[in-house]
Amino acid sequence: MDIDTAAGAGEDASVMRVWPLAALLVTLSFAAPVAALPPHAPCPPARPRRALPLRVVDGDTFRLWGERIRIVGIDAPERGQPGAGRATARLSVLLRGGPLTIIRRGRDVYCRTLAAVYVNGWSVAAVMRAEGLAKGDRPLVRFRRGR
Repeated sequence: MDIDTAAGAGEDASVMRVWPLAALLVTLSFAAPVAALPPHAPCPPARPRRALPLRVVDGDTFRLWGERIRIVGIDAPERGQPGAGRATARLSVLLRGGPLTIIRRGRDVYCRTLAAVYVNGWSVAAVMRAEGLAKGDRPLVRFRRGR
């Protein structure tokens, strides 16, 4: 098409009048099959993630099969505080050192299980305090009786 001439300009106007009709036909041809489709099937349920058997959170808290457990009697540095890495690493080594005995005492305000933890008969809290990686917990520990 040559739009530099008067004849070319006339042809361009006729194409412009046909364009909206062609666009409407194309849109309708795609919309009809989409409207006929049944609603999509629900997504399959997500597979539950298996919790790692033991994961140390910080120097006084760990997860065992997904249950958050805080060791009573000690207060170790939190993540990001000086000494937190050493306390976390030592707790990890202690907990993997033998059979665990967990004596549950209730839950705290963060819904963690409060427990006395022993490995091979040794109190984990006493070992962490003796090695200087944790200090003694406050005398008054807030907790609520467990379910």
